[in-house]
Amino acid sequence: LNLVKGLHKPVYLTAPENNSDTLYIVEQHGVVQSFINGEVASSPLL
Repeated sequence: LNLVKGLHKPVYLTAPENNSDTLYIVEQHGVVQSFINGEVASSPLL
């Protein structure tokens, strides 16, 4: 089941307390992606 395209082996998901529009997704190889307003950001956060 793919809910979000553009991720590579996501292993963890978290969100900031005061922002319901943003999620942070950690991929297996250590990259942190931002998911903002329903879209994966064009470049990784970390």
